[in-house]
Amino acid sequence: MSKSSHHIGLVAVLSLAIGCENRPIPKPAETNAALDSTQAFVTQPNSRNDQLSKALLDSALRYGDTRAYSRAASSYLMDQRGEELLYYALVLANRYNDPTACLHVHTILSNPNTRSGSTRFSNMDDRSNRLAMHYLLLAYELGSSGAAYELLEIYPDSASIPNSSSIVL
Repeated sequence: MSKSSHHIGLVAVLSLAIGCENRPIPKPAETNAALDSTQAFVTQPNSRNDQLSKALLDSALRYGDTRAYSRAASSYLMDQRGEELLYYALVLANRYNDPTACLHVHTILSNPNTRSGSTRFSNMDDRSNRLAMHYLLLAYELGSSGAAYELLEIYPDSASIPNSSSIVL
């Protein structure tokens, strides 16, 4: 081996030694605590996430940006904040015929308080029930696979699924 090869090898070894930090391996309890704090960050709404969600929802309203709506909506629904999303879902459903927004309107109306554990359609008046069903059918007509799945639970024979316009509001 030449002298330059030794120097290159020495430089490589020194670079690795200097570049690596001498950190202790975390104990399982420390790792679990770090994961718990990460989970809290992901699931708890904060002002930065809310600002981003509001900007996405504003873009959705202004430009009909359904991707921006879907991205923001998932955050609201995961945090069980559907009531805050309802206005945006209604506008996207009615103005832009967005099937995802239609399904969200149905979900929010039929599960008005998911934190209390109420089941769908259980505590709704007849008119609200029809409105929720109208948006579920509209989502289905616009091509939502989620709406199709829900409707097949209600109407096992897909031929018996009514048209959204048949629901008297």
